[in-house]
Amino acid sequence: MEKLRTRAARAEQEIEEMRSEAEKFGELMGRLFDVLGRGMRVFGALARDVVIISLGYILVKNV
Repeated sequence: MEKLRTRAARAEQEIEEMRSEAEKFGELMGRLFDVLGRGMRVFGALARDVVIISLGYILVKNV
């Protein structure tokens, strides 16, 4: 009976450790997607600026 209680306690501890690790992983993935989202916005803004500058250069050159 005591062995069963010990095993149950170990199992509960392992479950808590797994939950903790899952929470950490979830936080890291959330941060990763935040960083990727910011990077995509910055890249999009940069691409937009390059297009605007290129069009301005083409218009000025052809005048």
